[in-house]
Amino acid sequence: MTSEISGTEVPVSVGLPVYNGARYVREAVDSILRQSFGDFELIISDNASTDDTEAICRDYAARDKRVRFYRHPENLGASKNFESVFRLSRGRYFRWCAADDWWEPELLAKAKEILDRRPDVVLAYPRTRLMDARGALIRLYDGDLEILQESPAERFREVMSKLRRCHAMFGLMRSEVLRRTSLVANYSGSDQVLLAQLAILGKIHLQPEFLFNRRFHEASSSSDLSVESQQQFYDPRTRGKLFLRYWRHTAEHWKFVLRADLPSGTRFPLFIELLRQMRWNRGRLGRELLHLCSFPLRLLRRRRAH
Repeated sequence: MTSEISGTEVPVSVGLPVYNGARYVREAVDSILRQSFGDFELIISDNASTDDTEAICRDYAARDKRVRFYRHPENLGASKNFESVFRLSRGRYFRWCAADDWWEPELLAKAKEILDRRPDVVLAYPRTRLMDARGALIRLYDGDLEILQESPAERFREVMSKLRRCHAMFGLMRSEVLRRTSLVANYSGSDQVLLAQLAILGKIHLQPEFLFNRRFHEASSSSDLSVESQQQFYDPRTRGKLFLRYWRHTAEHWKFVLRADLPSGTRFPLFIELLRQMRWNRGRLGRELLHLCSFPLRLLRRRRAH
């Protein structure tokens, strides 16, 4: 299921991971198929949905040859499903789409034009409208980032200091660059780590038009869930396990900078920036260490209670 697909390269691949998305998935798929740039493939991966998602998506695959549908036999968590649609893609450029969001018709065309014209840009994405469950406008989001600094360390600092909502991870990316990252991994906030890695590898371009509609509703992953709930969303197998968010993120940043193929002279400034980030987050890192020390006692109490 997650093995890479060989075959003729296409200009653009769109990956739509979904789980129990019957309520909104039609609107998401329709917005993709109505794009003014039509030379793309759409890969839908169903994470063992128990509603009508499978039937809806199979119908699209039967009616439009650009659509390929896959289904996992069990729910592997969001991270594995996001990874699946990318591994199955053949596009020079790649973009994820959530099953409850939708796009304006010019979204792909405008993003592709940027990547075609700017080899230094690794990701292009438009401004975002925040929408409610019924599709009504909540507000125009003003926190999307444009990361165009020449230095990888400066781009990394910009992401770490200013990133709030990770709308950029739903931008159009260079597939060859995305393969060099950890993708959406199986821990909470891995989308933030992914964007930091992409910023190290190249520039992130923000288009001025509001072409991306992100829906917020009670069941969406973008709802304000606890760290534990978010972790189960990424990987259900981690339920009940200890997760130290800031230590995990810090470790992933260090590991990437140590292993990545980076231009000469760029690694040392990144090390300095990583140390600055650890100093900035020292309070959070310290609290997580205290949490780690108390975890065995809390686990023992829980077992005795049962």
